[in-house]
Amino acid sequence: MRKNLGMIICKRDATEGTIYSTEICDYLIYEENSFYVVEGLTKYLKREIDFIHEDEKAFVVGCFRNEKDALKGIADFEKQQWGK
Repeated sequence: MRKNLGMIICKRDATEGTIYSTEICDYLIYEENSFYVVEGLTKYLKREIDFIHEDEKAFVVGCFRNEKDALKGIADFEKQQWGK
């Protein structure tokens, strides 16, 4: 398994929330109804995800109670998806 899966390498503000980038994917994190929602953005996706159609622009990784858990959710998702 690659050690740097889920490691945030860049953070930038966006109109909808904050975009966090890893080596593989960009993730938008925004607050909605007191939860932190994490969406993976497919525009610059560097590896395929088998459950996403080619024309989709984003996919939901999950909803979390705080930003720390949201960032952990990104790492867990990448390790589960590409850690083989």
